[in-house]
Amino acid sequence: MNGKARDLHLQSLQAREAGDYARSIDLNNQALFSYDIDGDDLGFAEALANLSITLRNYSQFHDSDRFLIYAKHVVMAGVEIAQKSGNKQALALPLYNLAKTQEGLGEIQDAVLSYKDAQENMQNNSPTGQNRPAVLADMKIHLAVAEYKSGDKSALQRVQDSLQELEQTQEDDKFSKNVWISGGYMKLADILRAEDAAKAKEYLQKAKKIIDDNPELTERKKQWKKLNQTFTS
Repeated sequence: MNGKARDLHLQSLQAREAGDYARSIDLNNQALFSYDIDGDDLGFAEALANLSITLRNYSQFHDSDRFLIYAKHVVMAGVEIAQKSGNKQALALPLYNLAKTQEGLGEIQDAVLSYKDAQENMQNNSPTGQNRPAVLADMKIHLAVAEYKSGDKSALQRVQDSLQELEQTQEDDKFSKNVWISGGYMKLADILRAEDAAKAKEYLQKAKKIIDDNPELTERKKQWKKLNQTFTS
């Protein structure tokens, strides 16, 4: 990734974490132009994946299926561009974010397939710096949760095992690791609420402790509050 495009990309991430979605989208679009000028297929695909996350987060906090559908088609474009580029390293992140969007739309079987493709690409054709145990453990959690939602109850153990694996990884990116671990506990709370409310609440509190101990997790904190409302309403 070139310096200018990468800087805009990172600024977009920061704006999203601050809850400024419009600015995040604007900065991301500037990054897309910069990546395109440089002919950087990997950067362009990753920027589209980043845009889909911003749209997905907005849709979650504003209950907007319109933005979630928009997010899906943005990241589908990222997958297609990555495929046409011939750069196999460009595929993992767009596929992963496509899976998350499909899951959000309730397209669970499609999400399972996309998660599997994303994990395979991350293991075999990972983007530079991404093939790390923590990244793969987070992917395993998402895949297992989707499999559980599809009716495979044995996947619960895989969610728990992968979350434990994630917690034990040595990860330099502490911010991302805390996002992933708290998200894993929230996912467990969400899928268990109907079957084991006490355990679900226990997982919800574990997520809260991680979030409370890390003030930078502003987006995750909003997500936790929204999920918690479903337990108290």
